[in-house]
Amino acid sequence: MKKKVLILCLAALIWTLSACTAQNAASDPASSEIETQPAESSAQSLSADSSDAESVAAFVPIVTSLPAVSKETIWNPEGFFSERELTQNVDLTLAQELTVRDGENGLILKGGVYRLSGSAQGAQITVDAGEEEEVFLYLEGLRLTNDQAPCIEIRSAKEVYLITAEQSDNSLVFSAEDSAQGAAVSAAAKLCLSGLGSLSVQSNQDGIYSSESVLITGGSDSFDVGTCAIRSDTEILIAAGTLNITSGQNGLAVDDGIRFYTGVIFICGGDINVTAQNIGFYSKQTFYTISGTIAVRAETGIDAAAFWDFGAVLSINASQYGIYAAARSDEDVFPEIWVEGGELTVLMDPEESVALYSKAGGVSFHEGVIELISSNPIRYQAHLDLFAVGNKNISFCVNGKKYFDVNRLEYDYKGMQGD
Repeated sequence: MKKKVLILCLAALIWTLSACTAQNAASDPASSEIETQPAESSAQSLSADSSDAESVAAFVPIVTSLPAVSKETIWNPEGFFSERELTQNVDLTLAQELTVRDGENGLILKGGVYRLSGSAQGAQITVDAGEEEEVFLYLEGLRLTNDQAPCIEIRSAKEVYLITAEQSDNSLVFSAEDSAQGAAVSAAAKLCLSGLGSLSVQSNQDGIYSSESVLITGGSDSFDVGTCAIRSDTEILIAAGTLNITSGQNGLAVDDGIRFYTGVIFICGGDINVTAQNIGFYSKQTFYTISGTIAVRAETGIDAAAFWDFGAVLSINASQYGIYAAARSDEDVFPEIWVEGGELTVLMDPEESVALYSKAGGVSFHEGVIELISSNPIRYQAHLDLFAVGNKNISFCVNGKKYFDVNRLEYDYKGMQGD
């Protein structure tokens, strides 16, 4: 009987020692959710055998607590943004630090908070986390330059937050000759830009591209790009922050999306300035504004299936179309230009240009201050509505003359209806 008791005691002691060893290994500060590799070999090692990434992640503690959410509020109609997305900071208690170095690739394999800093050439940050994990990249003076691959590549995650630290200046410079590389930030996950610092993006191609949603809720961001500053396959949602964009082609673009409120550019705040050679804003579905200050200078200011303005201060200086509303397929929303609040100013340069063009659709003015400076102020096919008689909430002017009804407008500018 004593021998059996001794054997049981020894077994319990061995089990206890094993558990302590495992716990120490899990809490070892040397364990990291970041793996640093030479930039040239990192992509090969991940794609050749994904089990390598899984084996590294298996020995690190999983961050289960989300960063603290502040009570700071931004107008959030329709619940487009989560409380976390509207927060401009992050809890750094459990954050891991990564200082970039020339020619290295920092691989982030798990959800959590990561403090990124340093200046490096030929370097890349790669996020390859689980599809249900959130990754917070806290930028504290990060400067990356890359002429071979995106400065930040997001391969997998539920959502990635790019948060600029307060008063920090961050920059990404991308100059790959291969057009397949695409963008300074390339994401296959939802992407949210916020923070209290600044981010400068220079690219000979796109600035930011995501196959999922792109959200902007804070920060001061500038783009100087060759093709498109921010491009998404699904939607671009802006709640706050400052955007200054110079583009050789387009400013912001949503190229895909067939469901209502998908394929949309939605703006409910912020200060946005766009100078583009071709199109300022392009949306396959709807360009939808509620608030914010927007200034656009381009060949075509806004190109969307439908344009809805409910309160933004929007000024457009264009040479072909100020606002062009046209459906691209039977799945698009009905083409419409609808103004019900805010201030809309459209200044057209050449005589043959058109300020507001609703192809196969209508144009409606319900409220707001509207000023069109163009020899061709409006062109439409379905209907033209001006609700100005007895309405103190609207002021409608064309080339300095105030109008109260459609008949007088159509008399002064004949041929508005039709192609």
